[in-house]
Amino acid sequence: MTQKLEGVASVEADESYQIGDLKLSIEVNFTSGGMAKLEYYRVLGVHEVWMWEDGVLDVYHLQSTGYEKVDRSLIPELAKIDLTVLSACISIGETSRVAAVKKFRAAHPI
Repeated sequence: MTQKLEGVASVEADESYQIGDLKLSIEVNFTSGGMAKLEYYRVLGVHEVWMWEDGVLDVYHLQSTGYEKVDRSLIPELAKIDLTVLSACISIGETSRVAAVKKFRAAHPI
């Protein structure tokens, strides 16, 4: 989905979500350069950006001074997700989605 502020900034995330009043964008980077996009997301008011690159998931939350890398999502509905487990599940999911879901559910019971 392309997010844009006409005449100011435009960026296309791999996935974008609105959770309550908060915006989340997810970037899957196959080449470097994802960090440069953070400035566009800041201008667009995206509260959190998750970047997956080389088997690592990094989460950036918008602060008054720009994005800060955080260990957990600061979006309340996502804050309980263990990002280390999620990263492992993403990697496992490349060969077995069933195994990835089982691992995630075991770590995050409803």
